[in-house]
Amino acid sequence: MTGAQAAAAAARVVLALGSNLGDRLHSLQGALDALFDTSGLVFVAVSPVYETAPVGGPAQPDYLNAVVLAESRLPAPVILTGGLSDAERVREAFSVTGAAAVMLARGALGNPWLFSELLGEREEGPTRAEVLAELGWTIDRAVEHMGRERATRYLRKFYPWYLARLELGPRDARRLQSALQLAPSLEEVTELLVLDGAPLATAPLAGKRHPVAL
Repeated sequence: MTGAQAAAAAARVVLALGSNLGDRLHSLQGALDALFDTSGLVFVAVSPVYETAPVGGPAQPDYLNAVVLAESRLPAPVILTGGLSDAERVREAFSVTGAAAVMLARGALGNPWLFSELLGEREEGPTRAEVLAELGWTIDRAVEHMGRERATRYLRKFYPWYLARLELGPRDARRLQSALQLAPSLEEVTELLVLDGAPLATAPLAGKRHPVAL
């Protein structure tokens, strides 16, 4: 049985309802009636209606609430996630599990090309030039939104995602990663990526997005 098939089996579900606008009781009753009439959903228990104060946000009226315990046989789409970072693994997981979709999520961090690969718009991963150009664009946007000083600190968590796409040897990757984390300014980051004597220095920087240049 696949994960999707298992999700279609009967399951206990808890549904929380609330309304704080207009005729609250009428809205709550309407929601309960709609759920009761839903094929594949069998009520087990319904709580009394109770009132609660809103938490956070702007000033607003109190809520009327109810909770429903039910048995559900409704089809539930299964969305797979897990940080899958290459197209082959995503396709395999989608095929094996029978999931309705795969959420790329953190698997696409530093690798936006994954979307194009899965859509059939490209067959291979990014070139070194593309990775550096994308990182340069990301640096510029961080500076634009945060200012240079804050962006310098914020971007340190981004560097590992992009370096993983550069196919450096283990020693070069560790050395460059350490240097980027310790770099006190984005100017120094630029020098490490573009002017360093490591393999990165030989990469031609081309493409639609400009290279790392501040």
